[in-house]
Amino acid sequence: MGISFSQPLYLLLFVLAAYFVDLWKTSPKAFTIRQQKGFLGVRLVLVTLLVLSLAGMQLNFRHSEKSVVYVADRSASLQEKDKEISEWISKSLASLPATMGAGVVSLGKRPMVEYPVETHPDFKGLQGVLDPNYTDLATGLRLARSLMPEEQGKHIVLLTDGKQNRGNALEQAKLLNQQGIRTDVLPIVPSSGPEVLVKTVDLPSRLKEGEFFDLKATLESTVSTSGTVRIMVDNKVLREEEIKIEKGISRLVWGMNAEKAGLHTYKVEVISAKDTHKENNMAQAITQVEGVPRILVVEGTQGDSKALGTALASVNFKVETVASESMPKTLTGLAQYSSVVLVNVPATDLPDATMQALENFVRDLGRGLVMVGGENSFGPGGYFKTPVEKALPVNMEITGKAELPSVGLNLLIDKSGSMCHTQNNVTKMDMAKEAALRATEILDTKDQLGVITFDSEYKWVVKTAPLINKKSVQEQIGSIEPSGGTNMYPSLEAAYKALKEAKVKVKHIILLSDGVSKYGGDYDHLLKQMEADNVTLSVVAVGSDSDTSLLKYLAQEGHGRYYFTNQIDTIPKIFAKETMMVTRSYFVQEPFTPVVTASTGMLPTVNELPQLLGYVATTPKDTAEVVLTSHEGDPVLARWHYGLGRTVAWTSDSKGRWAEHWVNWPAFPQFWGKVMSWTLPEENVNGLNVTTTRDGGLGRISVDMPVERGKAADLQAKVIDPNGSSSDLMIPAISPGQYQVDFPMEQPGAYMIQVVEKEGDKIVHQQTTGLVQSYSPEFLLQADQLKFLEQLASAGGGQVLDPTQFDSIGKLKAPEAVGKIPLWPKFLMFAVLLLPIDIASRRFNWNLKWVSAVGHRLGRPASGERVEHGQESLIQSIKERKVSREQLYQSLGEIKIGEQRAEERNRQEGPKTANIAQDKRRKVGDLKEHGEIASKGTETKGKVTNRDNNRIDSQIKESVEKK
Repeated sequence: MGISFSQPLYLLLFVLAAYFVDLWKTSPKAFTIRQQKGFLGVRLVLVTLLVLSLAGMQLNFRHSEKSVVYVADRSASLQEKDKEISEWISKSLASLPATMGAGVVSLGKRPMVEYPVETHPDFKGLQGVLDPNYTDLATGLRLARSLMPEEQGKHIVLLTDGKQNRGNALEQAKLLNQQGIRTDVLPIVPSSGPEVLVKTVDLPSRLKEGEFFDLKATLESTVSTSGTVRIMVDNKVLREEEIKIEKGISRLVWGMNAEKAGLHTYKVEVISAKDTHKENNMAQAITQVEGVPRILVVEGTQGDSKALGTALASVNFKVETVASESMPKTLTGLAQYSSVVLVNVPATDLPDATMQALENFVRDLGRGLVMVGGENSFGPGGYFKTPVEKALPVNMEITGKAELPSVGLNLLIDKSGSMCHTQNNVTKMDMAKEAALRATEILDTKDQLGVITFDSEYKWVVKTAPLINKKSVQEQIGSIEPSGGTNMYPSLEAAYKALKEAKVKVKHIILLSDGVSKYGGDYDHLLKQMEADNVTLSVVAVGSDSDTSLLKYLAQEGHGRYYFTNQIDTIPKIFAKETMMVTRSYFVQEPFTPVVTASTGMLPTVNELPQLLGYVATTPKDTAEVVLTSHEGDPVLARWHYGLGRTVAWTSDSKGRWAEHWVNWPAFPQFWGKVMSWTLPEENVNGLNVTTTRDGGLGRISVDMPVERGKAADLQAKVIDPNGSSSDLMIPAISPGQYQVDFPMEQPGAYMIQVVEKEGDKIVHQQTTGLVQSYSPEFLLQADQLKFLEQLASAGGGQVLDPTQFDSIGKLKAPEAVGKIPLWPKFLMFAVLLLPIDIASRRFNWNLKWVSAVGHRLGRPASGERVEHGQESLIQSIKERKVSREQLYQSLGEIKIGEQRAEERNRQEGPKTANIAQDKRRKVGDLKEHGEIASKGTETKGKVTNRDNNRIDSQIKESVEKK
């Protein structure tokens, strides 16, 4: 037990007690000595309570109970040891005393709580999912500390191999030890075996097309062996050779010629029979090759882009044409091109990750994107609510056209148990719901929508009705959960019957299923009825387990479209495409001559433009520039800036269906040359030298600029991580002409970096570069960490445990917990209660004769006369006491003034006057004493007579007059 203060400096305020004592001694005494002492005591108690409250007084005591938290390292270097670690923790938990609390924490890049601290935790092994690419022991220890009850002794057991690559566990263990928390360490030995890895790959960050350079690689091995080294650029193998691998560090150099212009990734891979981990067999580096810009043309159907590719090549562009399935799927793959052209490519051909990469390609790397129309592009191509739509200058849906026919759409969604299967951590059901939600966004309030789910039975989620309250409909769609078997026919029949009665012009059903219906039905008769009532049917088959033959037949006989996909992320795009294709109003197929409505900088210098025979209707975005419009006012050629890049929408096609006259137009190559030139990045790196380096989990961007510029530069960096997420960084100056900024590299992969110098809103210089973390640092070779673990245990006030000591955890001595009970709130409460008493003690009439009067009144029978007499006595007593006190204070004041005047005369008249003044003071003192005696007598007897008061007044007055 003991006392402590959280703010001890406030104890200095106790000097106020001396002040109040001095004030008490020097102030006039209007009360008795006993009363004055009582009032002083109340004041001193009040001051004491307030000072102790401000100082934060608390009562300290110690707890004997203990709790322990096991911190398990589950990073990549120990993933094979999960079972071993779980078994050790389980045995240790079983051996703990019954009253001891225990919890479990797992750690990797970030820690997580497996089991909170409690007695007898129901431990069922380590089950949490975390990122194993890093080891951060320090944050794991901090999390363990936060779990422990304050009123118990605290003990941490850390199970690790000690190969930390983030944070500082030593400093954290020291801090915990200072807080009275013991940390013991159980070494976990990772799986051992021969290991060969590529540690680094080095090459210049910038090259010119065709330039000769050295590609350097550093290999590390725990054994002497042989193997194969493979050199690749952008997944294309350049060289492969057999080598001997020495134990330790080996350095290899190859002479290479730079690739075509663009951003390229060079990779070095080593393959050896004597190897344990494959994750560290490849390392890579990025370089920017300067040269003639390259354009990637992606066509949805072979031959769609033939005329366009020929036209671009004729104006000296370097063009590469690929099918949609062969285009680069990642940002690093796209970064080798300056611009991308999508020619009639349906959205279903582009995975979500590729669409996101295209958006990053434009917005963050400052490159160009062009979409060319056709039956599979824009809205009918399924681009509604996709990243590509964000980048383009037009919206996929049509707005402001009242003549569009009303649509009745019923969605039939299979919700059988198989719909809960996942792909890339997303279920089929999730994608089906997202698809239905996109359909609600496309439809208008005049349209009708119905949603039916089916398993063994069907259920109306949303009954076919006008889509007035979209939010309510979307909430109902979001509530769908998978379960049961598959019975398709009843739901299809119900959907048809509902649409048959709907008052709309276009009636369509979209059916989605991933299985085989266990029950039959008269589909032929139903399809004939649907045809007679102009109800069409499109079908989406998901996965090879679906009844593809039946579903294909239903789509064919239902006069709709059939889709098969193994990629569940394409389901929303198919639904969007189908919903937009229902009305057929997106295709305007009439001859017209485009009207120039904006800058002619993208157009050849001609007197007249050729005719077009059709286009895909879209809606221009607010800030887009529409260069050409149709006869109906729809955009034909539109452009805008998106992020750092530029995009163009050409809503007609580039072949003979709609653009026959344009393809045969002599100025066709010049027109497309100007369009593509506008999309190319204005990459000017003069005076902008960018380098990138990596240190542990941090990347560093360094920029050197000429000092003679004479002014600071406005430098910004856009960093795109391997997942496509981007972040904006300001690059501050660290010295004249030198700028530098760090950023976290949270995961392995390529980080794309765009450095931009601005003057106001204008980009004056920009440069693209990259930085690669080839694999997790968990797979780097590290020396044995036993010495580090000994230091860690020592810093934590614990020891290095033996694996056989699982039953000793409850017996190890841990510092007792110090409990604290704050007393200051109670003191403050008492002070608040005492404050009115302190004030009243100097304001209240403590002459208690009125008490006897009140008692006299209460003790007798009530009568008007006696009550009145008691009241008069009480009031008279109070008045007399008040007058007596006022006269005494007035007399004392006059005496003091007389004394001051006497002293002045004494100085003037000499000793004689001083003697007279002394006699007068003695007499006044006697009178004051007499007054006190009279006052005491009054209190003793219970009353003061008017005669006594008059006598005192006359004596004081006489004394003053004589003076």
